[in-house]
Amino acid sequence: ISRLEANGTRTPIASWTQSDSDCSVTLDKEGGMYYTSSTDEGRCITYQPSLSTSEGSLTIKKDLTSSAHLALSPCEKFLYVAEGSLGHVHWTVYRLGNTSSEPPVTFSSSLSLVEPGGMAVDIKRNLYAACGEEGVLVMDSAGTPLGTISTGGLKATDVALGPDGILYITTKGSVLRVPTKSALSKT
Repeated sequence: ISRLEANGTRTPIASWTQSDSDCSVTLDKEGGMYYTSSTDEGRCITYQPSLSTSEGSLTIKKDLTSSAHLALSPCEKFLYVAEGSLGHVHWTVYRLGNTSSEPPVTFSSSLSLVEPGGMAVDIKRNLYAACGEEGVLVMDSAGTPLGTISTGGLKATDVALGPDGILYITTKGSVLRVPTKSALSKT
């Protein structure tokens, strides 16, 4: 992964390595990037600020499991992390810029999932999580299940929520378009 600089050059941010683990990336409105990567210290989540700041990168979390996905809330105050191992998936919500000792919120699903899929978060902080053949699990910000969106047995691998409330679900070989009552911003 590289960043295109103002002068046209490219700055490497994360390099590809031979690995059996997925990487994930999400961007904030200023061009800052949260991404998972493998380092000498193991898999971690790193924040790389945009070009408009002089800040350096910041490690958010170390010791990720082999499969992790990221999503940023529309207000950009919460980073959602899905991790999976041994058939169990759990989600952790980090309050960004948190200077208190308030711990992150962690919750899990009763579904027996092999690994997490991609996620999207709406303005109410409801989480839409791709859960393989189970479809898309919808949870509130505390992890309480609100429902499941069926994909008809197709393996849901990733989701994206449009500003108009349309949820896009990727499966192997197709993209599903599902209208929801949610949105990314107030209209």
